[in-house]
Amino acid sequence: MQAHYPRQRALSPPDRGSSPAAADILQRSYQTLFTALEQVFGQEAQGLQWLQEACLALPGQDNAASLLEAICHYAAQLSGASVVTFEPSAKVCSGDRLPPLIYDAEADRAFLSAGPTPPGLAAQIRERRSALSFSLAGRVGALGTLKLYPPKPGGFPAGRQPLLQPFIALASLALQNVVLVHQARRSQERMQGLSRQLLEAQETERRHIARELHDEVGQNLTAIKISLQTMERYLEGGRLEAPIAESIAIVDGLLKQVQALTVGLRPPVLDDLGLVAALRWYLERRVRAPGLRARLSVWPHALRLPPESETACFRIAQEALTNILRHAEASRVAVLLRRRGREALLIVHDNGKGFDVGAGQAAALQGMSLGLLTMEERARLAGGRLEIRSEPGKGTMVCALLPARARRPSG
Repeated sequence: MQAHYPRQRALSPPDRGSSPAAADILQRSYQTLFTALEQVFGQEAQGLQWLQEACLALPGQDNAASLLEAICHYAAQLSGASVVTFEPSAKVCSGDRLPPLIYDAEADRAFLSAGPTPPGLAAQIRERRSALSFSLAGRVGALGTLKLYPPKPGGFPAGRQPLLQPFIALASLALQNVVLVHQARRSQERMQGLSRQLLEAQETERRHIARELHDEVGQNLTAIKISLQTMERYLEGGRLEAPIAESIAIVDGLLKQVQALTVGLRPPVLDDLGLVAALRWYLERRVRAPGLRARLSVWPHALRLPPESETACFRIAQEALTNILRHAEASRVAVLLRRRGREALLIVHDNGKGFDVGAGQAAALQGMSLGLLTMEERARLAGGRLEIRSEPGKGTMVCALLPARARRPSG
């Protein structure tokens, strides 16, 4: 905004004792003075307008490269610099990948210092031996150095630098916020990676223990049972018949327990035949309650998903069905599995008593019930998302969208 100030009105006619030439010189001097003052105040008003624009533009940036380009742009506007460079500190550059920049004010374009510098800009930097240098810093430490090169060897335009100090403080704060946001994102990505590795390790260990129970413990118990049955036939009618029969019954119980543990840890059918067969088996064998009818609907019938998605889908369905058996008091439950483009949709729906989802999630955050959080975490780590819809007295619907194609490895 250009500030306007009223020009000084013409001087009164000179006294009779003064010469007309002197009066004319005095009037022109006053006119020149007020013109200069008007230019100075106009420059200050323009600078305040640029500073106001920077206050609105910089805090809203969340991309480091875009923010640095905006910082260089407004620094050039406020100072009159023709070239602005930013060199990040070693800590920020290595930790947050802030790019070093060279900004051409005339072209209003930024270039990465890591790439080739346009010859014209390189020549200007060499010719301008002096530059204004400002350090950008915040609570995270030194962020980098901003250098402003004048448009000509003679220096910067007069009166263009008074607002640079508050601008540098604003730029430091905005850049610090971007660094903190990037650090928070990296921490979240690391936590997600660790959680994903933990779940994968857990599933691998479950698979290993389940196979050991089935192959080693189960087979040994079966061999003991056969031996006892052989002894029972030889000792039929003797005093050892009853103890042997009791031992056989104990071994039978142990075999059933081992089988249940094997299935609970990792159903072999999930690895051998896939998700659809595992869901069908689970509904037929495990979802049993008086008056409860369970139904499975799958399309396409031979649906297969990436191993990570199949495991997440089965575990989500398993947790949802377990909650139905424990709490829902439902008479009907439906499990639907559909492929929709690049995603697979899993729905577990019951007509039970329902619950307050918000209250349930709050209880889960307090550690009272981890089932809801476990389902959400499994879906998220598999690259999908989960939604739970429920109201008291209106049943519950658990919806999970998971990748139907294998994800590309990161990096």
